[in-house]
Amino acid sequence: MTSKMLRDYIQFVRNMWLDNCEERDAFNDPHLSLHEYEQNNITFLEDCFYMKEYGGKVWNYEVGAYV
Repeated sequence: MTSKMLRDYIQFVRNMWLDNCEERDAFNDPHLSLHEYEQNNITFLEDCFYMKEYGGKVWNYEVGAYV
């Protein structure tokens, strides 16, 4: 069983890859496989996902969660 965050991350990466494929089409560049795209851009993808999920949130110590 996978966590919700992992499922969300996998979907996020897939959507970013699809956007990259469209961008590459516009420049007539060859597509990368999903695996290649993720490996070549892992830090960027993780940073973007973190900012999307938690960028506007602050850790609340009383609740023990981001709010």
